[in-house]
Amino acid sequence: MSKTLVLLGFTGLIIVLFTYMASFDSKSNSGKSKKTKKK
Repeated sequence: MSKTLVLLGFTGLIIVLFTYMASFDSKSNSGKSKKTKKK
């Protein structure tokens, strides 16, 4: 039972990470000149 919960949490985390990465990528593409500033 707990295994499913862990899997669900992990999947959610991955989705959030993916969304964040996509958003960051889009922002980076908009300002390519500011590629030096990477957090």
